[in-house]
Amino acid sequence: MELVVQPLGRKLNVEPGTNLLATLREHLIPISYSCTAGRCGTCRCKVTKGEVKEMGRESKITHPDDEGYVLACMSILTGDCAAKNLQIQH
Repeated sequence: MELVVQPLGRKLNVEPGTNLLATLREHLIPISYSCTAGRCGTCRCKVTKGEVKEMGRESKITHPDDEGYVLACMSILTGDCAAKNLQIQH
């Protein structure tokens, strides 16, 4: 499956069930994080398209008007999606 990271426009091939934060770090995408347990909110991203499963709830983002904010450390990739890394200014 594919993860598109904006605003970089990077397309990453990823396996379903992988953690969003771990995937971003593995591919050397700059992202701030701290607790890795969903408490601090530092790794907040916006899912602009596709699906992720956030620990404890299912988030299906079907159009950009939805809020779509998730914590990368608590998000599991379940299908093709696009996410905006809020720490990268472009």
